[in-house]
Amino acid sequence: MRRSTIILLLLLAIQTGLVVVLRHEDQGLARFKGEKSLLNLDITKVNHLVFEGPDKKTILLDKTSGHWKLPDYFSARANEQKIEQLLKTLDALKRPWPVAESNSVAKRFKVANEAYERRVKFMTGDKVLAALYLGSSPGFRKVHARLEGEETIYDIPFSTYKVSLKAKDWIDTRQLQIKPDQISSIDLPDCRLERQQGKLQLTGLSPTEQMQEKKVDELVQSLATLPILDIVDRPQKTSQPGKTLNLTLTLKDGKVRKYQLFDPEKPAKNTSTALLQVSNLPYTFSISKTLKQQLQSFTRSQLVKNRTTPDQKNSGQQKK
Repeated sequence: MRRSTIILLLLLAIQTGLVVVLRHEDQGLARFKGEKSLLNLDITKVNHLVFEGPDKKTILLDKTSGHWKLPDYFSARANEQKIEQLLKTLDALKRPWPVAESNSVAKRFKVANEAYERRVKFMTGDKVLAALYLGSSPGFRKVHARLEGEETIYDIPFSTYKVSLKAKDWIDTRQLQIKPDQISSIDLPDCRLERQQGKLQLTGLSPTEQMQEKKVDELVQSLATLPILDIVDRPQKTSQPGKTLNLTLTLKDGKVRKYQLFDPEKPAKNTSTALLQVSNLPYTFSISKTLKQQLQSFTRSQLVKNRTTPDQKNSGQQKK
């Protein structure tokens, strides 16, 4: 009887111990999965980003005076919305359950100090706040990740392509875009449009001419939403002045933008791009060749049609 009691008491103790251990592990897992930030830094203090790849290619992004730029790429304006969204996404990541904790696995998952797909440094000035290694993908929209200074490896819901090593993927392709109502006049090679009574009107129309409003709206929309593809050089002189298109925009604030569009001197075979220079910017942009051709089509003859007089209208009705 005494022996049975001892056995029962031992079983009860073991069961109680297991309950305590399992409960502790469950609570630890819940805390580990749902609460601790992956980066654990104040993202608002980040004003310098460094993206590095396996071939040592590097992208630098620097925030000065509240604006992001590419200091090693013509000091061009960067896509601030894209950068802030990236920071927000990474800052929101929590630490999932670890998948490994060893240097040998880190090399295999490509998150080792000397072997990685991406290393992202989050900095304030010259001070590194954190460095995140991104490696191989264990599944759809997932990537292995490790923080510098730690051995723990996670798989996180992220994609390496979001940390592109191509400078053109980070420039602000909309930096020339403006609101249509900010344009007060447009000078084309053979005509001029001025804002009158809230609308852009073609100047110098004869009594028999009428402006084609739909065509003018297309012109204004094309210039207001003009997208760039990349920055390819500092300003340069074209050796084919006869093939350039010159446009001038005067804005409501009095600023003047002079656009010069031309083809590359030595275009690549089957190239689909043209070049653009803007008077107040120190760059030569690449743009779609189709866009250049579209802007070239906006001539006076395309923006004007003959006005139908009352006599012509009545004559047309009588013929019917």
